[in-house]
Amino acid sequence: MALYKSKFANRVKPVPSVQSSVVTQIAYDFTTETALANGDIVDLGPIPAGLEIVDCVAIFDDHDAHASPTVTMSVGILNSGKTDLNSTGFIVDSAAPQTGGVARATTTTAYLLAAGTAERSLGVKVTAAVATAAAVGKKLCVILSFKN
Repeated sequence: MALYKSKFANRVKPVPSVQSSVVTQIAYDFTTETALANGDIVDLGPIPAGLEIVDCVAIFDDHDAHASPTVTMSVGILNSGKTDLNSTGFIVDSAAPQTGGVARATTTTAYLLAAGTAERSLGVKVTAAVATAAAVGKKLCVILSFKN
């Protein structure tokens, strides 16, 4: 298992602040430099404390070049060691990365999760292996909608 970090996670790109009670979105993005393998984690960056997540949408390039692709990915909050997703999964085992596509939150957790009292990290985990790795430079983007 490898851990990769987005520009948000590496603090190269600042996470926008959410200042009002209206729903605000933050798009967390990542571009691969190597093909992702089963168990790999992508730390997309911090979810600021005090924000309540109200929706989650993931957009994937085609990450599996095989005629019968097998890769699946999950989206959620990373555990404190950033070695796995915690029990708060928003999108679970999505097949959208097999050919490229969009996945929306599949669990009520994404809609009912209380605001965090501390900063948390948003992550993507490869949950089933890639049959044939696609070229590098593949993108994934997770758009979180928040309210204060």
